[in-house]
Amino acid sequence: MRKFACLVVAALLFAAPALVSSAWAADPLPKGFYGSFAGTGLSETQPNGKVVKVKARDFDVTISEHGDGFTVSWNTTEYTIKPYNSSLEREKATVNFVPTGRPGIFKSDLAADVTAGEPIYWAIFQANSLAVYRLVTDEKGRFEIAVWNRSMLKGDKMQLEFHRYGTASPARTVKGTLARKP
Repeated sequence: MRKFACLVVAALLFAAPALVSSAWAADPLPKGFYGSFAGTGLSETQPNGKVVKVKARDFDVTISEHGDGFTVSWNTTEYTIKPYNSSLEREKATVNFVPTGRPGIFKSDLAADVTAGEPIYWAIFQANSLAVYRLVTDEKGRFEIAVWNRSMLKGDKMQLEFHRYGTASPARTVKGTLARKP
């Protein structure tokens, strides 16, 4: 009986990582994260730690299943409103994420050369929050790290907190709330 118990324990120990890995790969995010969301917020640019610009922003994000992982697509529109000199800045991105083998940690499925200015993306899911990270360098080799932290709220809403910092551009924080699109 003792040998049988040892064999069962050994089989479970060897099977557990595969079971956990396949279970995680089958459903990398809670179902509530999947869908399209839209909302607004404010961005604050903070060179030298002081807020010098506050601008309105519109956000759209779609999170969908993609193979063993997921895809995050987002559009951001920033408004500069000045007499006779208003403008819009738009940023779009779509990134596919695949499991890394470590629970809750995903990497972009694209190979990138950060020294050539190509962005490297990775994502971490923990405690009902999906954080997407981007590392990029400019032509002088200075770096910028951006983090989009998306958390689900009650009532089909999503909270967004964005932080950018590094040596390539001034620090920026953006906060906003998005609602699920019908």
